[in-house]
Amino acid sequence: MTRPDRLLDHLADPIATLDVDGRCSDANAAATRLGVRVGQLLPADLPDSLTLQRSVLPDGGTLLHWRDSTPALQRHGDFLALLAHDLRNPLAPLSTSLDLLGRANVPEEARQRARSIMARQLGQLVRLIDEVVELTRADQAPPALRRAPARLRDVVDAALQKSHAALAAREQTVQPPASTEDLPPLQVDAERLAQALAALLRDVSRHAEAGTCLALRAGVDADGSLVLGVQAGQAVSDPAPLPARLSVGVTLAQRLAALQGASLQACAAATPDAPPPGYCLRLPRATWR
Repeated sequence: MTRPDRLLDHLADPIATLDVDGRCSDANAAATRLGVRVGQLLPADLPDSLTLQRSVLPDGGTLLHWRDSTPALQRHGDFLALLAHDLRNPLAPLSTSLDLLGRANVPEEARQRARSIMARQLGQLVRLIDEVVELTRADQAPPALRRAPARLRDVVDAALQKSHAALAAREQTVQPPASTEDLPPLQVDAERLAQALAALLRDVSRHAEAGTCLALRAGVDADGSLVLGVQAGQAVSDPAPLPARLSVGVTLAQRLAALQGASLQACAAATPDAPPPGYCLRLPRATWR
């Protein structure tokens, strides 16, 4: 079979070829990030936002070309709505605190409390802007992965370090996985995986009460996927589809996870309008050994 030109790796659209038995014989970088693997059948959970075009090759195989069916203007509008929602949260207490500091005869204790609130919210704004920058980079020029053997404990430690300031500002703690030593070593880009896990920790932190203990879970499910979960509180919620509108941090985590062939699920919320109490990163068998 004629292999597609490797220049196709620089295209944003996923492109792959199937042999006569329906197995993938080649895939560009974008298709690989979708979970399309050479020698395997197509994954069943490809995004619904992609439309597939099929062309028959001379040898009886098939050329597959996925296109994003979401209009660019709609994606842009969705992102602006998402960003506006996330910006509103820290801006409201900042405005209130500034108004209080501008008043006369306000007790010093109240002034100190207002300054503390402003410092926390400013830190949240800085983290949000950092996530927007990373998300923009991931969309415009997906980062090259540096896959290497890595210990799950090191990935968790790096994620905790990256999210420490956000959790400390809300006086929250994290219960790490009970044990990671009996889990297999990973074959991933550890820095990107830690970045995704940290983004989930920060998002759960924002929606949890101050002083809450967040729980990290790790284990292998019945499908052989390695599952990393982060949740507010100790109760384990049933898995659920991701909400229609994600925060900037969760969107960033989803993109970084997809680069490594991982998927993201939400935990079922108590009510339809409530934010999910947590998320699960599912790493397929190919990412650990």
